[in-house]
Amino acid sequence: MQSYRFIGDVAEIHGTPYKFTRFGQLVELPEPMAERACLEGACIIPAAMFDELGFDPADLKKYSRALLHSRAPAEFRAKADRAREVLRVYRETLRKQG
Repeated sequence: MQSYRFIGDVAEIHGTPYKFTRFGQLVELPEPMAERACLEGACIIPAAMFDELGFDPADLKKYSRALLHSRAPAEFRAKADRAREVLRVYRETLRKQG
């Protein structure tokens, strides 16, 4: 099992018990399942990549839903944008390894 962070709003991995309900949610997944889910559209990245972005835990709790991001400080929004860029690069890397 590997640690991943969810960077979307609400989602699930169909056919599994895994459901994501908040931005920054930590989840442990088998690596092949996580990679397949990411390639199929799940907004998850390895936790280590997410942690490098330096989100404040209090901000993650306060702005756990994407709808609230517009009210978040500019620093939080910039980190969320970087997280989405990390996701894009991570997916591209998985596709190339495919």
